[in-house]
Amino acid sequence: MMAKSRLTQLGYVYNSLPRYKVLVKGINKMDYTKYKLVGKYIFDEKKRKVGQVLDVVGNVNEPYILVKSLEEIKKGEKVFFEERRR
Repeated sequence: MMAKSRLTQLGYVYNSLPRYKVLVKGINKMDYTKYKLVGKYIFDEKKRKVGQVLDVVGNVNEPYILVKSLEEIKKGEKVFFEERRR
């Protein structure tokens, strides 16, 4: 049986950083502790793979996600991750 997957909004691009990295402001209502995000790929609204999660920082109420960009990601752009379900 194949696992189904769907794209879940991770947040939006907050700022660009040196060396092809971006900082994503996470959605406050999501419990990031139940997802293993480090290493996951992120996607834009067109479902293109645009980056990979390096780390989740900040407190639980205001998380930020450090992403290595694979393509240009613009400030304010919504980004998503693939959530697998059984």
